Amino acid sequence: SYAPYAPLTIEIKKLKGQPTARVTLRDEGDFHRSFYIEYQSDGFQIKASDWKTDDLIKRYGEGILGLTDSNFQEFANDYVKPALNEILKKL
Repeated sequence: SYAPYAPLTIEIKKLKGQPTARVTLRDEGDFHRSFYIEYQSDGFQIKASDWKTDDLIKRYGEGILGLTDSNFQEFANDYVKPALNEILKKL
């Protein structure tokens, strides 16, 4: 469980530009690398297969697997919009 980081860890995280007052799960990256998309008839769901996933959802809620408004906008602009434009060009 998270406890205040040790002083050395705080300095390392500051050098990396990472927050020091909360867990980011960025150093090893196992959780983030385990993300995958499960497609459904009406959309998609982001899931993770890392061993920590269930514990993290219990602690922080399902929102840890979702997209922020900013992330969703970036996804729409970078992926959905170009794909839709290609489909419309073919019509």
